[in-house]
Amino acid sequence: MLLRAYRESDAAVLCALFFDTVHTVCAKDYTEQQCDAWAPREFDCAALCGRLARSYALVAECDGLPVGFANLGQEGYFDCLYVSARMQRRGVATALADAMELFRPYAEAGREIVCFSISAGMSTSGNVMRLAAEELGASDRIKVIDSANL
Repeated sequence: MLLRAYRESDAAVLCALFFDTVHTVCAKDYTEQQCDAWAPREFDCAALCGRLARSYALVAECDGLPVGFANLGQEGYFDCLYVSARMQRRGVATALADAMELFRPYAEAGREIVCFSISAGMSTSGNVMRLAAEELGASDRIKVIDSANL
């Protein structure tokens, strides 16, 4: 799994993922009417993508395809966190949430951060840390060191 920053080119895929997730995964806990109100057949994809573009947003990819996304709202709380039905219970939401939360308080405080990660060949944690630093605009204060380089 790769975590990366949201791109405008993600719009159509993420809108479909959102709609499908609400009407499949969330349908287990909500009525059809509630799901239709949450994600109507003709929902405003531009509004959803506008929120993602204006916020701290990450996309999870597997095999080059988006399988989940998350963003923080203006108050710093999760606005969206959706994972496709085929990738449920595989750690996608946890990876997105961890990356979103990891650096935010330190970067907002203007602190310098040094992170050590196990080799990129064994884990995506280093990539997650780098992406979080980029999204926070703190790449100059967050240093990620891959253990393969020690």
